[in-house]
Amino acid sequence: MRLTITSDQYDDTLALGGSQFNTALLDIAREVVRRGGVVVVQTEYGNASPDIRRVFRTERDLDKWEEEIARVTELARQNG
Repeated sequence: MRLTITSDQYDDTLALGGSQFNTALLDIAREVVRRGGVVVVQTEYGNASPDIRRVFRTERDLDKWEEEIARVTELARQNG
């Protein structure tokens, strides 16, 4: 099982304050790795192969990513 998340989807929802969507997406990602699958975050291009940015195989890896996102989101909020 493989869940592919495009960086555009995730980055856009962060910029628009879509935390509920991202929380739901992380919940789905956790379920995928619990079942032995892999979660891939990639940048897609119209005229080239995708660029894989991150690959997650464990819940711990997803937890770390979620913490990184929370820090970046907080810094963005502070800097307005």
